[in-house]
Amino acid sequence: MTTEMNMARDGRGSAVINFDPTTNDAQIRFDFGLKNVETSSLSERELSFKTNGVFQRTVGFAVGYRRSDDRLTSHGELYWDADSEPEFAYEFNVGGGYDASLKVSSYLFNTESTLSHREVVGGHYVTELVLDLSERLTLKSDLNYRSRPTTHLITVQHPRLSRVCTYVYFISLSFHIYFAVL
Repeated sequence: MTTEMNMARDGRGSAVINFDPTTNDAQIRFDFGLKNVETSSLSERELSFKTNGVFQRTVGFAVGYRRSDDRLTSHGELYWDADSEPEFAYEFNVGGGYDASLKVSSYLFNTESTLSHREVVGGHYVTELVLDLSERLTLKSDLNYRSRPTTHLITVQHPRLSRVCTYVYFISLSFHIYFAVL
């Protein structure tokens, strides 16, 4: 039996245990990593562990996040198969100004979704949510407190809908609500 271990300066390393030094068929390999960075404007942490070997199966995980003054990102992976690609993975990003994205990849489904929220002018807000599960569902909200009466336009779009669904409602100063479907 032989063992070998390697460490890099970036916090990543590997270890190999070989039960039969005459062949590589009887070995187990461990890959691991740890990252912990903290400064006044950045926080970054990662942890990973993966093993493969005798059973010809890769098993492991990786998780981490990075936070700065204007952005947060997070990711994760899960390994469980003979394939070197993860069985499940996600990425999550949030930026300043209310922008966000989520990406999920797995053998069951894949999706990539986004959210955007903006103040166009004081009191006028536009929000868009796009859900992409296999087709693209888009929800839009246009809320305008500056107009008289206050208006809120909601739009729903999907490839299976025969037309764009638009809902509008108006709120007057006397708090009467008027609703219309366009």
